[in-house]
Amino acid sequence: MKIKLWARQEFEAAHNLRGTFPPGHQCCRNHGHRYEVTLELAMNDDGADVMVDYHDMHAGLAAELGKLDHRDLNK
Repeated sequence: MKIKLWARQEFEAAHNLRGTFPPGHQCCRNHGHRYEVTLELAMNDDGADVMVDYHDMHAGLAAELGKLDHRDLNK
């Protein structure tokens, strides 16, 4: 049996797609999106004692996403 634990959070950030579209295309301008990230840990229940602290997992994800929140992803 597989055991899964997940945390989902959102962040907002800006980016542009210069070099992907012709100059003047609207996507070449800076624009923002809301991103949803799901962190999923999966393990087999093989009888081994494994413990994951959900609070630590959630806090770790928040710390990493905090580096991206309201930032320009092209920088």
